[in-house]
Amino acid sequence: MGVWYSIYYHNRAGAANLISINGVTYTSAQLPVYGRVTYQAASTTVPLPSRTDDIRMPLTANVGETMIITMRSWNTCNALDNNVADANGFNQLQGGANNVFDITRQTAGTGTNQPGLPLQFPTIAGPAIFANNNPVLRTYTLRIMTKPTALTPNTVATPGLSICYTSPNSTAFNFSVLSTIGGSRTTVKWYNVNPQPGGAVSMANPNGANSLNFPAASYTAANSAVLPPFRSDNAGGAYYSVWPPRFPVERMPVRVIHLK
Repeated sequence: MGVWYSIYYHNRAGAANLISINGVTYTSAQLPVYGRVTYQAASTTVPLPSRTDDIRMPLTANVGETMIITMRSWNTCNALDNNVADANGFNQLQGGANNVFDITRQTAGTGTNQPGLPLQFPTIAGPAIFANNNPVLRTYTLRIMTKPTALTPNTVATPGLSICYTSPNSTAFNFSVLSTIGGSRTTVKWYNVNPQPGGAVSMANPNGANSLNFPAASYTAANSAVLPPFRSDNAGGAYYSVWPPRFPVERMPVRVIHLK
């Protein structure tokens, strides 16, 4: 019968109680928001792309403020639409025993339907739209965390972040950063360009996924470096850059440059 899911955006705990969902801003009086339904028809072995829409807190939000969401899902055992023989998962019968679970704001009388939700069910007059079975519910709390201390270039390991001209060529250098969170750090990714605008590639680090050092010898075209390879004997000079943010919370990346 396929699978369906919808996200129910409960409330936001914070001074302003504003929240942006998929580019639409809601006030506390407009919450909860009843999300659109995603449907994946049978038969399929592909995992359901169970993701929320883009959720953004206001810039004035404080550490500890929360947003609560519930994922509502249906499948073969509890189908949203009991009749999908017509290859349509959005035209379930309404009335009587068919009216099991209202996926809109109508029955509760509070909150807001996400734009486009009623339009997904063009054969149902509404305003209530009932699923033929109850969903499975999973509730999650999204909490604003304090930002960890950013990585900083390690100017002790690479004084001045500059390498003087040497011939023959040498790659016996590291791009190096410092971290102050010790064992809480699980991963350091070394991107070939600033990852914030998008399009960056995480370069493989032979020192390991959590290393604070990236060898110049790995700054190669095969490893997606931008101006490869790293050379110390380029008479014209060059900038070689990597951008390492840190996990588990991906902090704003710092640019580490070897100037030759």
